[in-house]
Amino acid sequence: LAVWLSGVQITLEEFQLTEMLPNKLLLCGGGAGLAELQDVLATTDWFKELPFARRPVIHLVGAADIPGIHNQTEVTLDHSYVTALGLLRVALDTLAGAPEEAGVRGKFAKLLQN
Repeated sequence: LAVWLSGVQITLEEFQLTEMLPNKLLLCGGGAGLAELQDVLATTDWFKELPFARRPVIHLVGAADIPGIHNQTEVTLDHSYVTALGLLRVALDTLAGAPEEAGVRGKFAKLLQN
């Protein structure tokens, strides 16, 4: 956990920001579902040296958060499928010629702003 957390801190420090970091962190992928990772982000002061206005809220992105993708199978699509579903959404937007604001990038940008 300490190595993973330091990786998050180093990655966020690398951003060349003139403003504060958003107060919402979106996690996805297989490892993101480990309760210990979510717990350490939610309960420790790892963020104090970074440009956050307040403690960031941690959100585990699920398949239901990907707009326009609906699971019609009996298989539960959890957070570990989000990367693949997000790529599918980008491909669909590209094929349809959707403007970026209406695409998945725009949706995630709005989610981060809230």
